[in-house]
Amino acid sequence: MDPMMMLAIALGVVGAVGSAVAFRSGRGSGRAAELEARKAAGDTAEQLGKRIVGEAEREADGLRKAAVLSGKEEAMRARETWEGEARKRRDEVERDEKRLQEREGVLDRKFEVIETFKPAYDADGKFIGLDDEIIMYDSDAFVQPVRSFFRYVRRSTPENTNQRYTYIECKGNLRNLN
Repeated sequence: MDPMMMLAIALGVVGAVGSAVAFRSGRGSGRAAELEARKAAGDTAEQLGKRIVGEAEREADGLRKAAVLSGKEEAMRARETWEGEARKRRDEVERDEKRLQEREGVLDRKFEVIETFKPAYDADGKFIGLDDEIIMYDSDAFVQPVRSFFRYVRRSTPENTNQRYTYIECKGNLRNLN
């Protein structure tokens, strides 16, 4: 056999074996690189997912806080409105009360009553009762003062047991029917 041919066969065998070894080695390193890329991509996707979830949670928290703040502001505005209306109403009531008190004062100043009790004696100087005189003044109601006079006459003394006043209890005519 020719040395060239031997060389060609040896080169062919070495090339085939080398190709097989290179293929196997390349395939292993390719798989390792692919797995590494997948792992990196998985890590990246996982990190991306975590980042998106974190941002969504922060955004939801911000929206919740904004809603709570908005609700509190609305409640404060409603309370301030109510307090303003209540203050106005209270002021109106106080003005009305003051006006009524002034009217009452005017009426009280216009109406006046003087009542006097004096002992009454007979010609011998013996006590016989009480004289009650009432004088009412009111320029709006009366043309002139009204004078009223009553005499309470003693019918008996405390020593007279037949003439004593006895207490009579009032018997009510209202009854519970149940």
